[in-house]
Amino acid sequence: MALLTLLSAAAEGGDFHTRDPLRAFVRGDYAWGDDYFIHGADDTILFRCVLHKGRDGVEGVALSEVSIWGNHGGPWEVFRKTKKDFVYAGSRDLSDTACLESCRSKEYLASGRCRWQRGWPEGAARSPRTIIDTMSAPDLSSAPFECDCEFYVGHVDGDTIVFATRSHRTRAFAKIDGQTRSLHLVTKRSDADCRKGRRFSERWSDGAVTIGLDGVVTAPGAEACWYRGKMSVTGARRGETIAVTGSCGC
Repeated sequence: MALLTLLSAAAEGGDFHTRDPLRAFVRGDYAWGDDYFIHGADDTILFRCVLHKGRDGVEGVALSEVSIWGNHGGPWEVFRKTKKDFVYAGSRDLSDTACLESCRSKEYLASGRCRWQRGWPEGAARSPRTIIDTMSAPDLSSAPFECDCEFYVGHVDGDTIVFATRSHRTRAFAKIDGQTRSLHLVTKRSDADCRKGRRFSERWSDGAVTIGLDGVVTAPGAEACWYRGKMSVTGARRGETIAVTGSCGC
């Protein structure tokens, strides 16, 4: 019933309605709740879970795709069924993914249909262990927080920080391959204008590893600016890009 509790908070007025949730998801007809299709939609794996009121507390469908999934799973876009169509109810984690079905996006784009296969797709490797690690308080203890930025993977809390600035954004920290790195900004700062929908892009480096942050402002505030985007690492033993959310402010 936890899913039903979360979805009941979504208001009907102003929500995104569609008769075809999969089409809307793949085309990006609405503002996704997470940063899907990191490598594009042309050749990826789509996921679906059909939701039932008796089991999930709601009738509808949950959709996702493989590019931002790790071994632990990934976020889902939930659509609640109404009498006439489906209404988007936000991005959620599903506690039970036994309902998972998969389909190749190129099949869907070519035919307009998915031949859903139950379970993890045969022959598709799960994402390898990430080289981007979360940081703990000791990793960030060398400099105090002073109107800085923090970016997170998954839920926004102190246990999911993957990139953080300190000392009024003159230094940045990230843990790559188990090593906490101190980086400096090599591009112009992107925080001059906090307007919803504004794009931002920054590059940080320690001389060996470069980290790129690219995304969009999702919500301006009196004391903080909120972002959704991607964190990319180059120069390590292999490159990696993950979806992140974050904020800058006091």
